[in-house]
Parts: sequence; C-alpha cells; structure tokens
Amino acid sequence: MKTIKLTNVTKIYHNEIVALKNINLTINNKEPIAIIGPSGSGKTTLAKIIAQVLDYTEGTLLFDDELPNQDYLKSGKIAYIDESARLFPHLTIFDNIAYPLKLQGISFKEINRRVLEVASLFDISILLTRKPKQISKGQQQLAILAKMWIKYPSLIVLDEPFQGIDGKKKADVKKLLSKLLDTYSGIFVIVTHDINDALMLSKKIVFLNDGAIIDILKIEEIFKSTNPEIKKLVLGDVK
Repeated sequence: MKTIKLTNVTKIYHNEIVALKNINLTINNKEPIAIIGPSGSGKTTLAKIIAQVLDYTEGTLLFDDELPNQDYLKSGKIAYIDESARLFPHLTIFDNIAYPLKLQGISFKEINRRVLEVASLFDISILLTRKPKQISKGQQQLAILAKMWIKYPSLIVLDEPFQGIDGKKKADVKKLLSKLLDTYSGIFVIVTHDINDALMLSKKIVFLNDGAIIDILKIEEIFKSTNPEIKKLVLGDVK
C-alpha cells in the first residue's frame, strides 16, 4: 500500500454526536504520521476509520485510489492496536505471536524462524514459553507489538500503544520502533497524547481538536507554528 486518502470524511454516532467533521487527509507510505489532540478530539475515531474497524458516515476513504475490499481486509495486511489489545490467555507467548501466521497456513519451520526473530527484536525471547498471566503488563504489550510486526503488515495503526510500559522500557520500545520504521515500506499511523512520541515516531503530525483537523505539519515546522491551539498541545506536553 502506498497511499490512503480521506476526503470529507465525517463520523456521526447514533446519539448524533459528531465525532469527525470533513476530514481531508492523505497518508503516504514511508512517511509515518502521528495524530495528536486533547481527549475527545476524535483521535481514536479517526484511527479506527483508517484501520477499517469503524465505518464512517459521509465522505470517501481510498487505499491506493480504490475502495478497500473484503479480500484485502481479511488478508492480515492491516494491523491495529489500541489500549484494549490483549493476548490469548490460554496460549504461550510463542503461540500468541505465531497465531497470525498459523491462520495463513505458513509452515512451522518458517513460523518458528519468524517468531524467534521478532522475539529477539522486541527483547522477549526469554518469555516465549510463558503464558500472559506469568509476565508483566509491559511485557504483554511488547508481545502484542511483536505479534503485530510478524505479519509484515502494509498498514500499522497504533492507538496509545505504550500504556502499561514503564519509563525505561517505553524509551527502549520507542527507539526500536523508530529504527524499524527506517526500513518499513508501509503506512504507519500512531495516535498519542504525548508529543514526544509523535516527534520520535513520525515525520508529520496531524493536530486534531473538536473533530476537525487544525493543521498538518512536518516535524521541522511544529515549533514554528503560531497557532495557539497547536502551541498549547505541543508546549503543554513536552517533558
């Protein structure tokens, strides 16, 4: 996948709450973006629509200039992780990470190779024989990210992916993701409340408030903005 294009995308929930208003956004491969904004700004709604786990009410969303079809959605090429993502409690960490590959009918030899490879990347090799209840929440989150990465997805959407990971481990995971993104050829979107995450893991930031895009800025443009809403979001969060 090379491009996702949203044109006048609006989302109205059944209780008539307008979550998104006329969103116009183009996302290119090899150009990671972050979506940032205050609570209730529509960040998660936008992320879910991009990841095709939520329908929109009006407008159009195109993958490479075409409407997403069911075959593509079932292919495992879209990876979406939010705060509610969980591992299968009855499976070992190895089997949890391997699960998407088993669904694709990949040989055990190849599954074993790829699980060991991704476990090493995320520094969880020692955990592979354990079950989720035997490891920390931070380690579980690392396993969830490894399970995502092993699919070689064309689209990755992460919604607050570092919840439950302590400060040092979070810094290590961010460095790892940043390194992986250097060679990742797909489309990457991260939703975060932390400007530091956005600065480290994206090349552009989409600033959202009250369901509308305030601005879309390259990293080098962020601190030059005179928009008071953007200045509040950026300077209020930088640690």
